Amino acid sequence: MPKQRIRPWLEKQREALRKSIKQKWTRLASGKSRGTGEPLCALCRAAKDDCRDCLIGIITGANNCRGTPHSAWSDSLDAELTSYTRALNAPPVVRAAKKMLAWLKALDAELSELLDGPAPKRSRKGKRT
Repeated sequence: MPKQRIRPWLEKQREALRKSIKQKWTRLASGKSRGTGEPLCALCRAAKDDCRDCLIGIITGANNCRGTPHSAWSDSLDAELTSYTRALNAPPVVRAAKKMLAWLKALDAELSELLDGPAPKRSRKGKRT
């Protein structure tokens, strides 16, 4: 794919990644999820639920976020499923959500470095160098 077509796609994926972090995974990792109205992943929506068009699917080569901490989150949710709301806030599910959140944030940092260049380094006094 020519470079001029990749950059807009990557920028769209970064926007969806950030929405997923903010709208879904931050809440799930907080342990305060209400269990209703959990937003669908913004990356899934952007790819129209086709993992072949999703940034994560392309990176992992797998469907349904396999090969990421999402698998452990999904498995722990299934293991706790007596009530959806209780399961979402169960300690193993929250721990797994925190791992997925950290993974997504690391991916965001990598994508930002690719698109924007390396972040400026900070000195010990907090000033940019």
